[in-house]
Amino acid sequence: MERAEKAKSPEMETAGLPPNDMKRFYVNGRHLLREIAGLYVLIPAGETDAPQNRITALNETGRFLWMQFQHPCTVAEAAAAAEAQYTGQPAEMLRGIENFVRAGLRAGLLREASAAEKTEGKAV
Repeated sequence: MERAEKAKSPEMETAGLPPNDMKRFYVNGRHLLREIAGLYVLIPAGETDAPQNRITALNETGRFLWMQFQHPCTVAEAAAAAEAQYTGQPAEMLRGIENFVRAGLRAGLLREASAAEKTEGKAV
C-alpha cells in the first residue's frame, strides 16, 4: 500500500526542510540560561567538552528558542511557536530556526532526541 505524501508548504520549500522531518532536538542539559545585566547567556554547568566550556550570548529570539528546545521539539514545532509569539515572514522564521539548530548542534548546545525521547516527548 502506498503512502500519500504530504504537500510541501511554500515556507518549508523555501527553508529547505523536508515536509515530514520528524527529527526532534533539545538542549544538552549542560548549560544554564541566565539573564545578566539585561543580557541572556548560556553558562556551562558541570563537566563540558572544551568547545562547550564557554559562555554563549543569546538575543531575545535565541532565548525563546532555547526555551522551546527544553523538551524534544521539531524545527516545525518551534517555528509554529515562534509564529504565535513574533511577527514576521514564516519562511524567514523557519530558516532562522533551522540555522539556530544547526549552530546549536555544531556547538554541542543541542542534541537530537533518541527514539524513546521522541515518543515520550521529553528529555531524559
